[in-house]
Amino acid sequence: MAKSRFNKGKAYHGSDDVQNGKLKGETCRTDYFYFLCPTCEGKQVLRVLEYEVRDHEEENKYNESFKVKAIDGFTLAFHLHCENCGFDDFTKISNIGLQHGDLREQQWSGCNFITHEAPDEVQVEDGEKL
Repeated sequence: MAKSRFNKGKAYHGSDDVQNGKLKGETCRTDYFYFLCPTCEGKQVLRVLEYEVRDHEEENKYNESFKVKAIDGFTLAFHLHCENCGFDDFTKISNIGLQHGDLREQQWSGCNFITHEAPDEVQVEDGEKL
């Protein structure tokens, strides 16, 4: 497997600065979406320096739970930077994770994103169980 060009092939994960609702964004006068710097005052726009298709699935595994079907499944990763303050971080957008409901009611507890049922234990990336 070829080394990824994204983030110069180095590992990455969004920091606490972009988790728990701290990273926000909005559209402006167009339909383009802009991420806003979580550390600057006001609404400083973050530059997207690069992106990567982290995951692509020919079939979206959540389609069986919904009336309207997604064409496929994907996760996109973005490298974000603020020219104003130097903030530099990562975030992801996906249609193979959280699929519905009021975001304020969602907790990162490893709950099933369709049924909202929590498992007995949560598997994390390094194999450690919570």
